[in-house]
Amino acid sequence: MKEDGLVRVGIVGAGAIAQVSHFPAYHRLPGVKLTAVCDVDMGKAHRVASRYNVPHVTESFEELAGLEDVDAVDICLPNHLHAPATLAALAAGKDVLCERPFSRSSEEAAAMVNAAKERKLVLMSGFNNRYREDALLLKRFVAEGEIGRIFYAKAGWLMQASTWSGAGWRKKKKYAGGGVLMDLGIQMLDMALWVLGMPKVLTVSATANPRPTRDDMESTASAFLRLASDNVITLEVSWGLLMERELKFLKKELEKPARPFIIILGGGSIIKKRMLFEHAAVGRLFASEDAREGVTAFTEKRKPNYKGK
Repeated sequence: MKEDGLVRVGIVGAGAIAQVSHFPAYHRLPGVKLTAVCDVDMGKAHRVASRYNVPHVTESFEELAGLEDVDAVDICLPNHLHAPATLAALAAGKDVLCERPFSRSSEEAAAMVNAAKERKLVLMSGFNNRYREDALLLKRFVAEGEIGRIFYAKAGWLMQASTWSGAGWRKKKKYAGGGVLMDLGIQMLDMALWVLGMPKVLTVSATANPRPTRDDMESTASAFLRLASDNVITLEVSWGLLMERELKFLKKELEKPARPFIIILGGGSIIKKRMLFEHAAVGRLFASEDAREGVTAFTEKRKPNYKGK
C-alpha cells in the first residue's frame, strides 16, 4: 500500500470467473486499484486491461508477483496452478486471494498456508458464499441461539445434467483435482461448517459415483460428517440431476423447536411447515428486526408482526 492509501491488486488469470466477478468487483471498490493482469492469452489479457485501465500486462505470474506496483495478488487460474501461483506471490511478499478450490490436495494446501504463516502474509480462499445476506443472517441466528441448538445440518447442490460443462481442464482429474465434490461440494460444506462455528470434524463416511466418459471424475457424491460439537452434517452434490431446475440448500434441524429451518440458496418459497428464504429477498424485504421477528413468530407458531413492508 502506497501513501495514497490504495491497495494495488494484480489478477492472475483473465478467464470467465475473473471477467464476470473479480474485475467488476474490484472496479467498484473504493480504495482499490487494479494495476496488473496476467494470462497466457495475451490478446485476452490486453483486452481486459484496456477495459479496466490496467497498466501492466504479462503472461508470467512470477513477473506479476514481482511488480512493485502490486500489493496483493488475486489468483483466478485452473486448480492445478493455484499452489504454484500462490507460492510465487507469497515468496514475493504479496497478500493472496485464491479462488476455490484452494488446492487439489491437503499437501498443496499445507505448503500454501505454511508459506503465508512464515512470511506473516494474508492468504484467503474465495469462499464468497460466507458473505451472502442469507448466510450471514443464519450464522448470526445460530451463534446467538435464537433458533435453538442445531443437532443436524444438511447441505447440497444438485445441478441439472444438462447444465454442467466447463473448460477442458475441469474434465481432467490431474488438473481439477476431482469432480463434483471439488467443484460444488466444498462450497456447500464450507458454508455448513462456517454457520456451525467451524467445529472439528471427527469422522467422515462418503461415497462417490463416476460420470461416464469423464476422466476418473465423480459426478455425484454424498457424505456424512460427525462433528466434535455433537452434531452432524450430510452433504449431497451432483452434476446429473434429472429435474427442471438445479437446487442448492442448507438445512438445519433444531432440538427446540423440532422443525426444520431451511435456507434455499438458489430460490425459495413457503412449503408446508418449512420456512425458506430466497437469498435475494432477505436483505431487500427484511430489516434486521423484521428478520428476527419472522424467525421468532415461526418458532412460536404465530403470525409475524413486521414493522417494514
